[in-house]
Amino acid sequence: MLRRRSATGTSTATLRGKGQVYSGRAGITGFIPFSQTGTVFLTGMLHVSHEVGRSSITQPDPITGVVTTVKSKDPSETTLGPDFAVGAQFALAENIAFDIRYRAAVYFPVSGPRDFKDPRVNHGVNMGVSFRF
Repeated sequence: MLRRRSATGTSTATLRGKGQVYSGRAGITGFIPFSQTGTVFLTGMLHVSHEVGRSSITQPDPITGVVTTVKSKDPSETTLGPDFAVGAQFALAENIAFDIRYRAAVYFPVSGPRDFKDPRVNHGVNMGVSFRF
């Protein structure tokens, strides 16, 4: 939130910025059938991600129409780490299946403002439908 003072008082504006993240993943997957329609699967990948630093955020004031540009101090960051999943897939039709999995991805910073000892973790349960073409 940006606060600025003028001769007539203080105004508040909310600025929104956009970022870009590029990511590549490579790994292996294994499947183990456990019934006529069910399969357990394991996926292990290594990922490399790069988040482009933001140089500025620009937004017009909704009341006055004055365009405000704020210089951001967000530098670029590159991370790498494991991305794994374990789950089950259940065939609903010949080329359609329901799947449920637990997935975790760990992001270790290798360049940027954070240290390698300050990783981020995204994890949780996912459900979905898979289509085979």
